[in-house]
Amino acid sequence: EAITLAKRICASSVQQDQAISALHQLGTIDLELGRFAEAEAAYLECLKERGDNEWNHRRAFEHRRLGQLHALMGQPTAARTAFDKALEIAERCGNARFARNARQDTVAFVDIPAFLRKERPEKVCLSTLAGQFDPKPSQLQPAFRVLWQEHQGYLPLLDPKTGETTDEVVRWDVAHSQGFWHPVVMVLMHDGEGNIALQERGERDSMGRLDTTVAGHQEVGETDVVCAIRETVEETGLLMSPSRLCRVDKPYNLVKRGSPDVDNDGHESGLCYRYHTNKINQERASLFVARVAEGEELQPMDVGTGRTHFEWVPLLDAVHRVEQDPDRFASSFKHLLSDEILTLLQESMM
Repeated sequence: EAITLAKRICASSVQQDQAISALHQLGTIDLELGRFAEAEAAYLECLKERGDNEWNHRRAFEHRRLGQLHALMGQPTAARTAFDKALEIAERCGNARFARNARQDTVAFVDIPAFLRKERPEKVCLSTLAGQFDPKPSQLQPAFRVLWQEHQGYLPLLDPKTGETTDEVVRWDVAHSQGFWHPVVMVLMHDGEGNIALQERGERDSMGRLDTTVAGHQEVGETDVVCAIRETVEETGLLMSPSRLCRVDKPYNLVKRGSPDVDNDGHESGLCYRYHTNKINQERASLFVARVAEGEELQPMDVGTGRTHFEWVPLLDAVHRVEQDPDRFASSFKHLLSDEILTLLQESMM
């Protein structure tokens, strides 16, 4: 809805500043969705339309967004240059708020990622990191998003008893090698007639196995709902509003434990699944179901992203197929097949 409205304003507004602002918002939506080329084109066009007036303080906002974009594209030098330009314009024009934002972004998008790249700490206390660099803990998310884009990500650390997020984050590889509890989300797409979409995974350790439609790790600073929306866009091409996601059970209430000590995969309880793996992996999952609307189509991702294609099957047929050929299915999907979770799924899909 936001994209449609902004495009309408761009096309029909007689006020130039209003049209430029709408184009800027389209760029920001692209930035949030990871469509970096489209975002950059929008911001550069905004700068072109604003002209060369040194006293136009809104030019600072375009440079600030370009700084964020460059940081997420793995270009820290270009990012710092853009933030410096934004600060220069804001200070010249006497806009204290824009200047403050440019300084904060330099810290969050450039300085903190540089520190974490160099030190590579296994665990990070967010409040300590905030105290060291002086932003609020809530302003740390961009730093971890930058590292996530570079495949040097950190995961939120969960309290093993309550399943709630703590003040610490743990490096991705350490979480999976040493068994730190961390959050994941799963989204199971259905068509309203009892059929579910299973994805065939393409990662090296899960090659060819069928899994839930969407599955992924929650980033630092994300809620499970935002994570589910992001992963759904990345893995199916569908942009869903929160209202379309039906939560199954409580947040992070599904427990999955992988260990070399497990000989036989299976449910330890209705909500807890144990499986054999060469590493120690301990996850708590939030599960959602979402109905694919008429006319919508799941878009297969490239093999390089770890996804190949989707297969629509009746839910109960999938249960029987797992019983006959368990090695064909990923542990995340087998996790959902206890009587307790199946009942919740069927109720949510009605």
